Amino acid sequence: MVEWCGSFRAAKGWRQTPENFYSAGTVWIIETKGREELDLPQKMARLRLWSADATAASVAESGVTYRFIYVDQKGFEKHPPGTFAALAASFTEYQRE
Repeated sequence: MVEWCGSFRAAKGWRQTPENFYSAGTVWIIETKGREELDLPQKMARLRLWSADATAASVAESGVTYRFIYVDQKGFEKHPPGTFAALAASFTEYQRE
């Protein structure tokens, strides 16, 4: 079951704020960008750290895992995923240090 905390939108209706949803013990933060800003690597590094910190803090209480996906508009338009699983598998940039 997927519980939405925002709404995932296709490229045509993209917003510049993260979208969030909860699925099977994981809160996903989906960061969408139409253009890549100069400080994007630093922002994604901070989001990666925040996700790790939030996951570590939630272990004692709820056990929820926090993860993020960075989705760039060009990549989305070139290779549109058909499912959320395909989105998560395809857009892995900035997932690792």
